[in-house]
Amino acid sequence: MVEQVCFLAIFLSSSLVSLNSYGGTVVAWGSNFKGATTVPEGLTNVMAVSAGRGASLALKADGTIVGWGNSEMGLVDAPVGLTNVIAISLGMSNSMALRPDGNLVVWGYNNFGPVFVPPGLSNIVAMAGTFCESLVLREDGTLLAWGRTASGELPGLTVVQTNLVATSQSFSMGGWHGLALRRDGTVCAWGDNSAGQCDIPAELTHAIAVTAGNNYSLALKADGTVVGWGVGYAPPTFELTNVVAISSSGGYHIALKADGTLATWGSISVEPPPNLTNVIQVSMGMFHTLALVGDGPPVRSAPLTVLQKTGDNLSLSLPTQSGRTYGLEYSDSLNDTNWVPLPLRPGNGASQVLDDATATNASRFYRVIRW
Repeated sequence: MVEQVCFLAIFLSSSLVSLNSYGGTVVAWGSNFKGATTVPEGLTNVMAVSAGRGASLALKADGTIVGWGNSEMGLVDAPVGLTNVIAISLGMSNSMALRPDGNLVVWGYNNFGPVFVPPGLSNIVAMAGTFCESLVLREDGTLLAWGRTASGELPGLTVVQTNLVATSQSFSMGGWHGLALRRDGTVCAWGDNSAGQCDIPAELTHAIAVTAGNNYSLALKADGTVVGWGVGYAPPTFELTNVVAISSSGGYHIALKADGTLATWGSISVEPPPNLTNVIQVSMGMFHTLALVGDGPPVRSAPLTVLQKTGDNLSLSLPTQSGRTYGLEYSDSLNDTNWVPLPLRPGNGASQVLDDATATNASRFYRVIRW
């Protein structure tokens, strides 16, 4: 679902602009297999993190990627010269980077050979990888997949689901099943159901995020509570509310709360460092976890803040949510349905800058949208 964050009509005039980039720091814990939790010294200005099988990726505010840990299959070795990235995803056997124009860069090897991007694939807002498949979510809510299936087939680019909410938390792949969030707040599932992981609870509505494990499923509701199902899943023994994001792996679950703290439950695992606060994103790999820490708790709303112009460049700043994607669009008339999109920007849990380098001194209407 594309959400309109704000709408404004502006007659452009000259003024100075001075806006700074934002970035957080990375905290890692769990197994240090292949050096997955050895965060590179001096790593700052991080916008997003992604954890895989003994490997870790961080996206910096300047659009570059830093990788460390398991170098098998080239997962942590981003292509030389790769810049201008707005989102990352580290799968079990491939890595992906999203560009502002909605195009994808993929590297690494799956279980059957080098990974690739099908020709003509565009308008992407989120992505994920499994051992054999790659999945992308398009702006229109269509989930596509390519690669090997569980039976070893290579079907090419296929449509998995449609009419989904277009955000990074709206779909998730477990061992052999998938979950996705529809625009009406209901959850759909496909794949292996041997443990009841695809049996969506009839009372589950108003979902805003999903995460899939090997034989279980979880959903986050709009009221900040978590619902889980499948063989082996047990709810927390404490009251769990005010949750804004969820992550899970191997029967161990982490909830990011609105105050920037973490709550954990499930199978025995290494707990987060004590007194960890101001967390704005969490990513769980197979045996380790990464947290992105900012200057404050995660942002839950995004009112327009600073608007400035210098020369032909208009910039505005607004609080953003980590894991969301933001875009600025303009039109010369409110009656015009052909809004012109500008390059996308990633949410970062704090202020982010959107700009129009083609602005003139004529009247122009702008709107901010997010996925």
